[in-house]
This record gives sequence, structure tokens and C-alpha cells, in this order.
Amino acid sequence: MNIFNNKIMRIINTIVTSDSDIKKLRLNKKQTHLIKFAQLFYIALIVFTVIFSFISFAFKGQEFKNIIITVNVLTFFVLLADYILHWITYPIRSEKSSKIRSLISFPFTGVGLLLLICLLPSLSALQYLHLETNQVYKYFETLTFIRVIRLIFILKIFPPFKILINVFKEQKLILNYVFIFIIILIFVFALIIWKNEVEWLENETLIQTEKWFNSQNITLSHTSEEFINKYNEIKDSLSSNVVTNLFDALYFSTITLTTIGYGDFSPHAATSKFIVIVISIIGIAIFTIPSGIVAGSIMNNMSVMVDKKTKKKEKESKNSENK
Repeated sequence: MNIFNNKIMRIINTIVTSDSDIKKLRLNKKQTHLIKFAQLFYIALIVFTVIFSFISFAFKGQEFKNIIITVNVLTFFVLLADYILHWITYPIRSEKSSKIRSLISFPFTGVGLLLLICLLPSLSALQYLHLETNQVYKYFETLTFIRVIRLIFILKIFPPFKILINVFKEQKLILNYVFIFIIILIFVFALIIWKNEVEWLENETLIQTEKWFNSQNITLSHTSEEFINKYNEIKDSLSSNVVTNLFDALYFSTITLTTIGYGDFSPHAATSKFIVIVISIIGIAIFTIPSGIVAGSIMNNMSVMVDKKTKKKEKESKNSENK
């Protein structure tokens, strides 16, 4: 007997994935109601767990370590069970002919990776079991926001969320190409801005340092210790809102492309200022593409849903008239 064709496994799959069609199970009325109840209970459990996991942000410090550890441990085991249930039922949802291959490939799928990342924030509780605070635990804690995406997936039983997810599935190819193009643009512009801003900072620092020594009527070699110390001092004072590393460059390029612009960094080199103008114009143009695609697809999906409901009502009214 194939375990993946087992009726119990198909019932578990229906409960876990939320949007599966219960009618395909061919159950009687009582069994259908039980499955629906189990499905809603599972949704409520995951929603509560995800929201509950954010409680740890309200408590900081060693005095609250017991609360934080309890929250993270409970969250971890519930989400671990969720991950395992999705994993063992994946062959039922997979279109691959080999069920074993489907089982092996699940950890590398989008849903598999998302569910795995949802587990990682709970590991941040380990920092309270050690005397030293490891930066890795902080990174795990930051990943808690990923659990919001888990909420969207579990809530796709409701039409608005289901439409949204279906739109991204339908337009996956176009949206992926646009996303890749945006990533390339951000990276290229970030490298250009980083290079120009670092060059501007070094040149401006050198000019300011020479001016300071000239004002003091002091002539020093650029390699002298006094000159280098003053150079570093002036450089530190000038670099407060200047892009000086790759991460800051990527951040600045991203917020400029999205036309947000927080103002914590600003371009100083002439080339950087020109690049910022170009990025802003491209950002205005490029983000209309995915937003237009998503909006159009949502409208089409809603129209199809309304048509189905209308036809269903018409069919039911005709059947009642015939009776």
C-alpha cells in the first residue's frame, strides 16, 4: 500500500495546507464538518503561535529570560511540527512522478525554505543560556518578521489572501525577471556610488587637512604622524552621512530606487548625484510594472470568482424551480 495515497495522509494534507479541496476526499457530511473544524483549529493554532512569538520583543534583559525561553521553545515545537507535517504530505501536492524524489526536494522548495527560516528565530533564546551574547542569535531574532509571510500562507483559505497568492503564482515568471533586474540595478548602482563617494571623501579630507595646516602656517609631509592623525580626525567628522562601505551603498541604492530616501545618507560626488537622479527616474518607472501586473491579475481573479458565484447561484435557483 502506497503511504502517499493513504486517505489519512490526504486528510492531514487537507488540514495542513488549508486551501485544499475537501470535496476531493469524498467524505460524508459529518466527516467533512470534522475536517473543516480541524482545518480552522490548525489555522488558529499557527496564527496564535506566530503572533505569540512576537511577545518576546516586549521583554528584554536577563530578568525576563524565563518568559522569553518559554515563548521561543513553545513556538519552536509548534512550527517544527508544522514543518514536518508539510514535509511528509508534500508528495501528495507535488506533480513529480517519484514520491520519494518529492520528499527529498521539499526542503529546497520555496515553502520548505520559508518554514525552515520560521524556525530559526526561536534559536535566539539560546543567548540567555550563555553568559556571552552572540551576534548570531541577534540575526536569528531579526528573522522573526519572516513569520508574517507564514501568516499570509495559512490565511489563504480566505478569498482575498488566496487571490493574492494565486496572482503571484500566475505572474511568477514576469515578476521573477523584474525582481532579478531590480537586484542587478541596485548592485551596479551601489558599486558606482560606493566608489565615487569614497573617492570624494578621501579628496575632501585631504583638502580640509591641508587647509587646516596652512591656516596654522605649518608645513608637514603627508606621511608624517601628525598629518595622518589630523587627516583621520577630519575624515571621521566628514563621513557621518557619506556612503563608505558596500552595505551602506546597497542600502542607499535600494531606498533611492524605491523613491523613499530617508535622508540618513546623501550623495556628495557629482557622479553620485547624477546616479541618484537616474536611479529615482528608473525607480518610478520600474515599480509600475509589477504593481500594474499584480493589480490587473487581482481584478481578473476577482472577476472570475464573482462569475463563478453568479453561475452557482443561477444553477441553484434553476434546480429549486425544477423541484
